[in-house]
Amino acid sequence: MRSIRLFLTLTIIAIITLVNFLSSVRGYRQSMDEAETLFNEQLLENALLISATLPVGAPAGEKAALPPLSVNPRLDNTPGFQSLLVIQVVDDQGNLTFSFNTEAQAAITVLEPGYRDVNFDGYRWHTLTYRDTANERWILTAQRYDIRYTLAEQVVLQSVLPIVLSIPVAGFIVWLLIGAGLKPVIRLAEELQNKEATDLSPVSLEATPKELAPLQKSTNELLSRLKASFEREKRFAADAAHELRTPISVLKVQIHNLLEEWQNPPPSAQQLKIGIDRMGHLVEQILDLNRTSPDLYMAQFEQLDLFELCQEVVSDSYEQFMDKNQTLELLGEKGLIRGDRFAISTMLKNLLSNASKYTPEDGSIVVRVRSQDKEVILTVSDNGPGIPAAERERALERFYRSGQDRNPPNQPGCGLGLAIVKHIVDLHRASLTLGTPESGTGLCVKVRFRKPGQGS
Repeated sequence: MRSIRLFLTLTIIAIITLVNFLSSVRGYRQSMDEAETLFNEQLLENALLISATLPVGAPAGEKAALPPLSVNPRLDNTPGFQSLLVIQVVDDQGNLTFSFNTEAQAAITVLEPGYRDVNFDGYRWHTLTYRDTANERWILTAQRYDIRYTLAEQVVLQSVLPIVLSIPVAGFIVWLLIGAGLKPVIRLAEELQNKEATDLSPVSLEATPKELAPLQKSTNELLSRLKASFEREKRFAADAAHELRTPISVLKVQIHNLLEEWQNPPPSAQQLKIGIDRMGHLVEQILDLNRTSPDLYMAQFEQLDLFELCQEVVSDSYEQFMDKNQTLELLGEKGLIRGDRFAISTMLKNLLSNASKYTPEDGSIVVRVRSQDKEVILTVSDNGPGIPAAERERALERFYRSGQDRNPPNQPGCGLGLAIVKHIVDLHRASLTLGTPESGTGLCVKVRFRKPGQGS
C-alpha cells in the first residue's frame, strides 16, 4: 500500500473493529444470559403474584380477575411481553382451575417444580412449575421462546448498535489524527521537493518530532556530503581549465613554429598538429560540459532576446564558416526568453560548430528564430550527412559519435557537442528534437523555449 496514512488508518480501524467484535460477542452472550435470568425471574415473580392475589376457585379464562403482572421494571415496558405470557392454575387432582392466554384444556407441563422447555400450540415454550403450598395448587407460567429471544436480542442490540455505529466516526477521527501526526513528514518532503538543484543548504523544520529527527539529520548529512562533492568538482573544473589550457597552448605555439620552419614538413608533423587541436577541443568541451551541468551550474537567469544573442554568436563564429566557404543565414524575429546568457551562448556555439564541422565545403547552414504562441523556437539546419533516425537518441549521449560518413577526417571532435546542448536545454526546461530539414538532407536541431510567464 503506497499511502502510510491510509495503511495506518485501515490497520487501526481493523484492530478497533476486531476488538469491538470480540467484545460485542462476549457482551452479547453475557447479555443474553442476563436476559434469560431476568425472564426466568419474571416467570417466578408472576407465579408468586398469582399465588398471593388470585383466589382459589377463580374461573378459568377470567382475565378481569388477573392482577397486574410483572413487577420487574426492566421488563415491564417491553413491547409485546404481556402477550407472550401464559398462566395456568392446576389443583392437586390435575384439574385446570384458571387459564390465561391459552386454550389448552390440560396442564401445559408436568406438575413438578422447576423450569422446563415444552411444545404446545405449535410453538416452543419455556415454562415454570411453581407449587403454591398454602393454597394446595400448582401455578404454571410460560413464555414463547421465539418472542422471548426476539425481545432479548432487542435489548442487547440497543447496547451493541452504538458501538457498531461508532466505528466510522472512530475511523474519521483516526484519519484526522494520523494526518496531523504526518504533517512534519509532509513538510520535510515539501521542503526537499521545493529545493533547487543547486540548493544544498540544510533542511530546517520547526518543532521536529523526535521520531523524525534521525531522518532530518541523515538528510542534512547527505546534503552536506553532496555539497562538498560538488565543490570538489567545481574546483577540479577551475584547476583543469588552468592546468590543461596552458600546456596545450604552448604545444600549439611550438607546432606552429615547427611547421613554419620546415619547408616541407613531414606528414607526422601535420598529424601532430591535428592531434593537439583535437586535444584542445576535447579539453574545452569537457570543461563546458562540467560548467553547464544542471546539477552544478549556478545559473543567473535574465530576460534575453534569442535572436539578438544568435547575431552575436554568429558574428563571433563567422570565421570558421568562411574557411570552408559555407553559407550561413540567420532568419527570424525577436524572441524573448528567460535564460542564462553564458549557457545559451555556449549552446549556440556548439550547434554552429557541429553544423560547420559536418557540413561539406560550399554547404549552407540556416539559423532561424521564430515566436509561436507560448514558445520561442530556435532551429539550426545544415545540408550535411545528418544523423540516422535510429541514432538520434544516442547522439545526445556523452562521447557518442555517429557513423564514419558523418565524421569528416581531420576534424576535431569528441562526441560532447550535443551532450552539452542537451544539458543546457534541460537547465532551461526547454525541449530538444533532432530531425531532417525540409530539403530532406542534413540535420535539423530544434529547441523550444517557453516565453517568460508561460510556466516551465
